[in-house]
Amino acid sequence: MKFFPPVLFALLLSLVLGSCTVPPPPGASTPPRPSTVIVVHGLYAGSGHVRPLQEALTARGFHCLTPNLQPANGSVSIETLARQLGQFVTENTAAEDPLQFVGHSMGGLVSLQLLQDPVWARRCRGLATIATPHQGTVLANLHGGPAGREMTPGSLFLRNLHARPPSFPVTTFRSTRDLVIIPNISSELSNADNRVITAPGHNEILQQTDLHDQLAQLIRSRDQIRP
Repeated sequence: MKFFPPVLFALLLSLVLGSCTVPPPPGASTPPRPSTVIVVHGLYAGSGHVRPLQEALTARGFHCLTPNLQPANGSVSIETLARQLGQFVTENTAAEDPLQFVGHSMGGLVSLQLLQDPVWARRCRGLATIATPHQGTVLANLHGGPAGREMTPGSLFLRNLHARPPSFPVTTFRSTRDLVIIPNISSELSNADNRVITAPGHNEILQQTDLHDQLAQLIRSRDQIRP
């Protein structure tokens, strides 16, 4: 029997195994690209305010970005903050990156305002809003700034914002103990998946494990649906 040197034998074996590679079946698709998750803070807040939520999602395997939109005291319009948000996303993501947005309180409105632009909407696989005054809050009547006026119940801004159903899925979360969004059912939308989280308040909802788990499931499922 003729014996091959070990190096030659290894080379022959690799060639044989390489020729046996099974090609992917016709029509097989590659796994969808994971979304970049944009976590957006609300009124009188900054990026640090939503850090517990960002850290919880990062720990569950998601790539999260958190803009710091300023001034966040309501002295500029929500549209102005949406332009800031768009600039932040442009500077921190590639043009082809799929996106999902998670907005707390006014941050949900800022996100939705940005997504009125079809260019951004095409990249969006989904939006989740948390304690967001989609139908306004009576407390906004106490705020004299542009953003405050836009968040009053029945404002022209809110009517225009929700005039057309979005082209991407929307899920809303609220707490029945929210004393900032009054009435707290104002956080719901007629064309959305509306959910309730057990939480003691408007800001405390961000720290709830149940919210983190549901958001993680949503983000993963939306990544599977969209290419």
